Amino acid sequence: MAFTDSYQVFEFLKSHFGVNERCWTSARRIEYGDDFEPFAGSEAEHSDFTISDPNVSRALTRYLLDELNVENVAQWSERSVTYHIEVKTTVSHQSDTAFDMSNNQMDLVRESSFAVVRSKHC
Repeated sequence: MAFTDSYQVFEFLKSHFGVNERCWTSARRIEYGDDFEPFAGSEAEHSDFTISDPNVSRALTRYLLDELNVENVAQWSERSVTYHIEVKTTVSHQSDTAFDMSNNQMDLVRESSFAVVRSKHC
């Protein structure tokens, strides 16, 4: 199930922001078909998706600001931001359902994150 959801995220990022397979930083991407080359990096050092291209990064930042009303995006919207996106799935449709993250994934979050606040208008 997680792989299917990762592919859906890839298709969304591709159609909305023009990402390519280099942004899909997971060895599982080859399971979708021959169109994907094996990921050569270390999965331990990457999220499922790593977006560092400045043009794609700015477009994603603009989306967060305009479409999702993430308040503090405006203060860094002109900078080049690297996005690390980890795809997690659950079997429930409840938004408060727990999911697992490895210690390594939590370390990656701690190393590369800062607070993001959603607008009260969402």
